[in-house]
Amino acid sequence: MPQQVVEVMNRARAIRHLILAEVEHATAPELHAKPGERWSAREVLVHIGNWEAEAVRWLPYFLKGEQPPQREEKPIDELNAQMMAPFADANLPCVLEYLSRTRLQLEEQAAQITEEHLASGPRFLGTLLMCADHEIGHLHQLREALALARGELVEAAIHQLRYHRQRVLARLNMEFRPTESLTWKPADGKWSVMENLIHLAVWDRFAVGVFAAIAEDRPIPTMPFPEGGLDEWNKAQVAAAAWMNLADVLAELGAAREAMEAQIRRLTPEQVTASPAKDWLFYGEHDKEHMYMILKRLAAWSEATPKK
Repeated sequence: MPQQVVEVMNRARAIRHLILAEVEHATAPELHAKPGERWSAREVLVHIGNWEAEAVRWLPYFLKGEQPPQREEKPIDELNAQMMAPFADANLPCVLEYLSRTRLQLEEQAAQITEEHLASGPRFLGTLLMCADHEIGHLHQLREALALARGELVEAAIHQLRYHRQRVLARLNMEFRPTESLTWKPADGKWSVMENLIHLAVWDRFAVGVFAAIAEDRPIPTMPFPEGGLDEWNKAQVAAAAWMNLADVLAELGAAREAMEAQIRRLTPEQVTASPAKDWLFYGEHDKEHMYMILKRLAAWSEATPKK
């Protein structure tokens, strides 16, 4: 098995181990508790299995040099709901058996991937990475659902933010992606992937002060720009970090988020569920917006880069 495939599958096994450990230490009511309109922990597990099953459906076609039949195109939330429906009444043992079965099939198919397959294009590693990195994000979603079931509101808020941040980081796959794909800028002057990451770190740093003020019952900081000046301020902050290389940016992104989480942990459950903290904890949607920007930028880089 090629070394890259070994590395990705080892990552997938490590994350699956963490997921199953969370299940082992949870009670049945916690796993089935549904936090409002969000998925229960049991439903998160079904979703993980569904997309691993989708990878298992694709790989035999890829191994034969063919394209798999495409599902009917529809919005992702609608597709996820459709895939979830057959498991509406499935109990936990049934769901765990499903996860075990899809993982065994994935392992068997990964073992058939050769260096020649990898040389033919990114779809093999991309499919395996989809399984591994997809599960990292949903590990946080699982932990969020369990925290809500236990009434651990601060912990739930942190895992919701981690889920959205992981969705950003999963798009990078830096060990398998050329650095230039992350620093490339389109002709229209829009931000590179790396500049999007700088922007996220800048706002994490600002949020540190916001959550610190809430924890200390002080007025939250005013926005650092005049009315109508958001875009110019954002551009100026990104430009000021132009000296950073990719390693610097990733280190700052991690450090800023760590500092932000430290302030969120100072909040009481009452503060977490009330404004202004409740409004700022919706901040994960900001990551979601930039995840889609990053996907578009990577697609544009791929389109603009001559194929070897």
